Amino acid sequence: MPQQQYDRMWGDLFGPGLSGDARLTDHYQEHSPLHLAETMPVDSLEQVRFYLDCGDDDFLYRGNSALHVLLRNREIPHEYRVRDGSHSWVYWRTGITDALEFIGRSFHR
Repeated sequence: MPQQQYDRMWGDLFGPGLSGDARLTDHYQEHSPLHLAETMPVDSLEQVRFYLDCGDDDFLYRGNSALHVLLRNREIPHEYRVRDGSHSWVYWRTGITDALEFIGRSFHR
């Protein structure tokens, strides 16, 4: 990610001006879904019901796809949806019913 974009999006959270591997702070590692999916024990990950829903034009598409691949490779059960749309309220209004149904089923386990 270009430095200016990183500083704008993540600088306040992880520290402005960090570049390269310095961006991967301990704080980042502790909260990164990709890092956690890659390093946590499988039995711990299996305790979570994952539901990923991302538009094919969403700026987070790559990260969501990478998380899906990591979970698949580790054989972690999850739901993964890619629908037409972007990171917008219009997109989420069309998917909220399915997401709430998935969440609701969690309470009946």
